Amino acid sequence: MKKQIILFTIMLTLLTAACATANKPEEIAATAVPISTDIPIPTNTAVPTTTPTAEPSATPLPTNTATLEPTATATSTPTATPTPLSQIAFAFYNGEANAYQIGVMNANGSERIDFPEAIRNLPDGYTPEWFGYGVDFSWSPDGSRIVFGFMNDGITSPRDPNGGDKSFQLAIMDADGSNLVEVPLRVAFNRYRSAPVYTWAPDGSKLAFVSDSDDELYIINADGTDLSVVESVADLKLQADYDGYSSVFAPSWSPDGNYIAFVWDRNVKSVNLNDETITTIIRPTPPPTTETVNEYLVDPRLTWSTDGEWIVNLQSGVFLFQHIPPEEVIQISSLVGRNWGWSSDGTLLYGQVTDYDDDNYPTESLIFNMADMSLMSNPALGSGDYLYGFSPDMMQMVFLSNRDGNYDIYVADADGSNVNRLTSSESIERIIGWSPDSTKILFASDQNDNNDLYLVNTDGSVETQLTDTVVTEFLAQWKP
Repeated sequence: MKKQIILFTIMLTLLTAACATANKPEEIAATAVPISTDIPIPTNTAVPTTTPTAEPSATPLPTNTATLEPTATATSTPTATPTPLSQIAFAFYNGEANAYQIGVMNANGSERIDFPEAIRNLPDGYTPEWFGYGVDFSWSPDGSRIVFGFMNDGITSPRDPNGGDKSFQLAIMDADGSNLVEVPLRVAFNRYRSAPVYTWAPDGSKLAFVSDSDDELYIINADGTDLSVVESVADLKLQADYDGYSSVFAPSWSPDGNYIAFVWDRNVKSVNLNDETITTIIRPTPPPTTETVNEYLVDPRLTWSTDGEWIVNLQSGVFLFQHIPPEEVIQISSLVGRNWGWSSDGTLLYGQVTDYDDDNYPTESLIFNMADMSLMSNPALGSGDYLYGFSPDMMQMVFLSNRDGNYDIYVADADGSNVNRLTSSESIERIIGWSPDSTKILFASDQNDNNDLYLVNTDGSVETQLTDTVVTEFLAQWKP
């Protein structure tokens, strides 16, 4: 019996081993299931991964808010300080030295610097008929440099027929007066503006000008290097088959930096600076032949719209034409135009026209709406008012008017409402211009028996005299 039990145990053991061997594939299959059921494990793993990602994502909100608050507070402190708003460059006449000079100062009148290098001595014994003739300067578009120029000493007035060769010597310097370089060629003269014929590249890196020696278009770096002639423009003279006016004039750089428009034989042309191809945009109608409308009154300046699509030209009236197809041409006025410019957003074009066939020379300010291509009325402006432009934020307009018996500065909302008189002196204010933040008006006045620079708030609340010197400030420009 004992032997039978032992034999039965052995047989049971063998049978169990055989069954284990027979079920092995099922065990593999069963083992594979947990691997398959482990899929939720990465899924579960992703859940905590997603959760921490969401948490940092939400966390930066208060973090950034906390960071912005002190930053904004710290920045707003100097920004809120009204002085200095910016810098102002200016020109002045020093009677003691009988010389013109250029300077800069903060917009509150502090830290004035008169540049000794930027000076033009006038001929001995000569006193200017009026200040500013033969003087020009402008900021580079980026505000880093100033170009200035003085006419040669032979020029004394715009009515002097024997006043020399009518050319300018230009020089470029940093805004603090350092790194001054002279343009190696003398620059042609715009008699209407009593200014040299040049234009800044929109990024301030280059200057284009017309040489007085050969009437060609040149480009030079703002640091005085790499002077070069625009060859395709120079070739125009070779193509001319007549003895007419065939020099380049009134260059104007496009806002995108790719073109320079210019006047040639009273045609308006543009040169593509990438391949130097030249396009004739329009030939305005022939200039007036009446003796009253002479070269003093024909201003060939070209002014681009902010988007580079349109150019305004003041030859033989006020013309507006497209630089791109279909190259539409619009004559805004047949009268002589002066001081035309664009609003900061490019939606409005404005300036004055004068009827020189009328012995009283009546002048009117016009506003042209680019939205519907038509002149628009403005209730704030009357006959004889001089519109000086719209504020940079397009909320207001400033103009000069004698409606109260003397020419003074007025502001109004851009639609002509809420007219407000800002000045009330017996002198005539000049060189009127907006501050970059649209809160103040810069002007020159001789109300204290000497031409000085002033600021006035656009609400008329505060008038500040910026200069009080023995010299005579007569031109000024805000830093861009």
